[in-house]
Amino acid sequence: MDNKQENKNQLDELLTKVDIVDIISSFITLTKKGQSYLSLCPFHNDSNPSMHIDPKKQIYKCFACGAGGNVLKFLVNYKKITYSEAIKYLVDKYSLEVDPSLYYSAIKKPKYTEEELEILELIKKTNSFYKLELLKNINVSQEVKAFWDERGLTNDIANFFNIGYSSQGLFKTIFEKELKEKPDLLAKGGLIEPVKLKEFFYNRITFAITDSDNNIVGFSARTIDKNLKPKYINSPDNKFFQKSKILYNYYNAISNSRDDSIIITEGFFDVIALYKAGIKNSVCLMGTALTIEHLKLLDKKHVILFLDGDDAGINATIKSLELLISHNIKTSVVVNKSRKDPDEILNSSGSKFLISMINESINGLDFLYSYFKNKFNLISMQNNSLDALEGFNKDFDVFLKYTPDNIKNYYKEKFKKEFTFELQVNSEIAKNISVRENINSNYDNYYPEENGFQYMPSIPNQEDFLGESNSYSKPLLKKQNNSSFSKLDKVDVLFLYLLKHPDLVSLFIEKANQDIFDSFRVMDRDKKQEIKSEILEAIYNNTLYDNLNKFKEDYQKYDNDSYAIILNDFSSDSNDKEIIKSNFEDLYINAFRELSDNIFKNFYDKKEIISKNEKLYENKKELALTIKRIKESHDE
Repeated sequence: MDNKQENKNQLDELLTKVDIVDIISSFITLTKKGQSYLSLCPFHNDSNPSMHIDPKKQIYKCFACGAGGNVLKFLVNYKKITYSEAIKYLVDKYSLEVDPSLYYSAIKKPKYTEEELEILELIKKTNSFYKLELLKNINVSQEVKAFWDERGLTNDIANFFNIGYSSQGLFKTIFEKELKEKPDLLAKGGLIEPVKLKEFFYNRITFAITDSDNNIVGFSARTIDKNLKPKYINSPDNKFFQKSKILYNYYNAISNSRDDSIIITEGFFDVIALYKAGIKNSVCLMGTALTIEHLKLLDKKHVILFLDGDDAGINATIKSLELLISHNIKTSVVVNKSRKDPDEILNSSGSKFLISMINESINGLDFLYSYFKNKFNLISMQNNSLDALEGFNKDFDVFLKYTPDNIKNYYKEKFKKEFTFELQVNSEIAKNISVRENINSNYDNYYPEENGFQYMPSIPNQEDFLGESNSYSKPLLKKQNNSSFSKLDKVDVLFLYLLKHPDLVSLFIEKANQDIFDSFRVMDRDKKQEIKSEILEAIYNNTLYDNLNKFKEDYQKYDNDSYAIILNDFSSDSNDKEIIKSNFEDLYINAFRELSDNIFKNFYDKKEIISKNEKLYENKKELALTIKRIKESHDE
C-alpha cells in the first residue's frame, strides 16, 4: 500500500472518531431541530438560520450561500487555516493516535529524525512529571502553595497551560534509566547539564513551551525562592527551542482567534490573566524583543500590542510598532494608562475593565501620533516651538514613511490642521517578511479608528500660511526660549488650563487618580503646592467656580513668569470643544506621568518621607496607606 492510500485510510478512520456537532458548537450556537441542527451561517451575512448540520452524515450545508462539507472543510473556512492544520487541530482536540505524517506530509515542516522524535518524547515526559509534582507539592511546600494562591491558579489553568514544578532530586529517580543509557538525549533536549548530568531546572515553577504545531519543545522556569537568581531561566537554544522564533501560547491563540487577531503581551501571567477574562487569543514574548522570525508567525494577522504601561513597556511598544509597520502588518495598541500589566489590571479592576481596554484599542499609527504629541508637548492651535514640531516630524516619519500615500496624506492633513505645520514625509517600501510579497491591503480605504484620537477639523487663518508673496509656505514660527511652557511644571500647566476652562472639571474628576494628586499633602511644601492643594479641594468640594479669580491671582502672585508664559500660549486657544478636550487629555497625561514619576522617586525611602511629613497627618498609618496606594498605582 502506498503512502497516499495509507494516509487516506488514516484520515477516514480519524473522521469516524470526531463529532461535527461538537466541533461546530464550540464556535457558534446550534439549535436542535428534529434529527439535525440549525445555526446562523458564519460564511455570509445571515439573519435567519440557514445552515444545517447533519450528525448522522457528519456534514454541514448552508442553503442560502451554498457553503458545506465535512468537519475539515468547516475548520479550514471558519478558522482560516490550512487543511493539514485542520487535521492537526482534530488530532490534538481528541488526543488521537495517528502517524504525524498524516498532517506533516502536506505542509512544509521540518522532518524530525528518529533521535529528534525521541528527544521530543523525553521533553513531553518531563512536562508530565513537572505537572504531577506541582499538584503534589501544593499541599506540601509552603512556597509552592503561596505561589499558587498569589497567582490565582486552578487545576484547569495549570493543566491547560502545562504549568508544573521542578522539585529537586526526584528527577534523577524518574529518569534513572535515561540518565544511564541516553544522557546525551536529555542534554540535547535541554533537560540536564551536559557535563555534570545535573537536572537543568530545580525548585522552580515550570511553563512548557510549545511550537506552532503544539509540540512541547522546552521550558521556561520561574524561581519561587527569593534568594535563587535569575528569576527566570529558559531551556538552552537548540533545534527545537529558539526564543527568537517562539511566541508563548501561539498554537492556542491561533486556534481560538476568530478574526485573525493576536494579542501580544509581555509575560506568561499576562496571557493567563487574559485567559481568565475569556480572551484566548493572546501570546507573549520569551524575554526577547519582537523579531523577524516572530513576524513569520504573525503574517496576515491583526496584531494587538498589550504591553505594560510603564516606560519600559511603552518603549517596547514603540520598537515593536516600527518592526510591524515596516513589514506591513496590521497593528493596534491597547492604550494602557495604568502603568500596570494585564495581570495586575485583572486583579485590581476585573475582567470587564480588561476586556473594555482591548475593545478600545486604537490603530498603531494613532497611538504613535498621540505619543509623539505628548513627547514634544504639542498643544493644538497654540504657539508650539519649531524645535518641537520638527522633533515630532522626525520621530513620526520613522513609521509613516512605510505607509502608502493615502495614509501619509491623512496624517499630514491632520497635523497641518492642528498645528499649521507641513509634515515632511519620506517614502520607503515596506519590507518583506521573507515569506511573501508585500501587499498594501491592510491600508485600503483607510479611516481613523472610531476609538482613536479624533480628527480636529478647525483650520487656522489663511494668513498664517502666507509669506510675503502670498504663496503657500511653512508657517513662520518663533523659537520659544528655555522658559517656554514645555519646560514648566506640567501639573501647573494642567491646573491653569482647568482655571481657564472650568467646564473640564467633571472630566478631570472622572479621570484623576485621587491618590496621586492628593500626594501634594505629603510632598515637600511650598506656596505653589499649597495653591494646587487648595485647587484640588475646591474641585472635589465643587467650589472651583467660586474661587477662579482668587486662584489665578495666587498663581500670578507667586510665579508670575510661568503664569505669563502659560497665559500667552493659551491666548489663541480655540473655542472648539473637541480641541479643548483633546488639549486637556494631552495635558493630563503629561501631568500624571510627571507627577507619578516624582512621587515614586520621592517615596523610594519610606522612612525618610514618613519622618519628614508625619506632622501633616494625625497618625502614621494614614500616611503609610496613602504611600501604599500611590506606589500600587505606579509600576514597580
